[in-house]
Amino acid sequence: YDNWYINPTKSRDSISERLLSNKFYVQIQPWDRNGVISTIDGGVGIDLHTYSYLRPTKDYVHGGAMKDKRTSWYIYGGTGGKIKRYADWGAKAKYYPSGYRGGDFSLDGDITLRAYIRELPLILSGRFKQEFRSPAYWQENLLSNHYMWFNSFDKESETRLEVNFSVPSIALELGFWQGVMSNMVYYDGSSMVRQHSDLVSLTSLYARKDFRIAGFHFDHRALVQISSDESVIPVPTFSGFLSYYFEFWVKRDVLRVQLGFDGRYNTSYHAPSYNPALSVFFNQRDVRVGNYPYIDAFVSAKWKRMRILLKYQHVNQGLFGNGEYFQVARYPLNPRMFKLGISWSFYD
Repeated sequence: YDNWYINPTKSRDSISERLLSNKFYVQIQPWDRNGVISTIDGGVGIDLHTYSYLRPTKDYVHGGAMKDKRTSWYIYGGTGGKIKRYADWGAKAKYYPSGYRGGDFSLDGDITLRAYIRELPLILSGRFKQEFRSPAYWQENLLSNHYMWFNSFDKESETRLEVNFSVPSIALELGFWQGVMSNMVYYDGSSMVRQHSDLVSLTSLYARKDFRIAGFHFDHRALVQISSDESVIPVPTFSGFLSYYFEFWVKRDVLRVQLGFDGRYNTSYHAPSYNPALSVFFNQRDVRVGNYPYIDAFVSAKWKRMRILLKYQHVNQGLFGNGEYFQVARYPLNPRMFKLGISWSFYD
């Protein structure tokens, strides 16, 4: 590390936080439980925060800790309902009038619409969320052996829109996600906290399609992501997952087995790295990660109430791919190894 604020030969950093939250709320049901407006909720709450960290002149030597106590209170409400089997909806809001997180606000709404073709559902769902939030305490206040800062950041703002369409009968799902953030707080390449004053957006397209031919299963997931500023929100442009396996009965209603493999892949990008002194991920721009397939072979069995999994993980190590099997910058994924798992459910 570049800096030593407490001691250059040894370190005894320690931070902790505690939250005690209490709330009083009322729920009323003005009409039918399954009606257009089924329930209405409302209440008030208070959060008691305690943050502790060492001071260099006293606590580092004697073992005590400085305690920073903060209080914030909030009001919230929500409602929701349904229209027979064709629609469900809900909305909720939360606001902090004063205190530590005074001015924080969140609004969240969702709706699900269903249509039926020969009693097979077509499902269209959407969600909208608007949030103004204070930065995390440790992003504004930190005193440690290697890092020290006392910041005063503006509130972060995030607007999120999600749309999802699915046809369960044919195992098809399509999704769209759009997020726009302003005043976003992040850790830069030197692990220092920064606030990005401009708008930054993240757009995601998701698709899932599973095929089945007799006992053969071919499951696919694909995700495309576009960030307007990779130095603030780094993401791979494409990520994919597939699972191909054969499922069959060894003995009817007693032992069922799956035999196949899983594969994961994402395009190359500047993946975040990890800082153990802060226990956070930071946005590095030195090395790129990805463009490597990671494949596992497995045998899965369900024997009455017992599940058994045998997995040969990372079977392609050294066989093909660029050999750079990283998911976090400078932290490699596991090499080739064998794993065994057993899950056994007992009767009450």
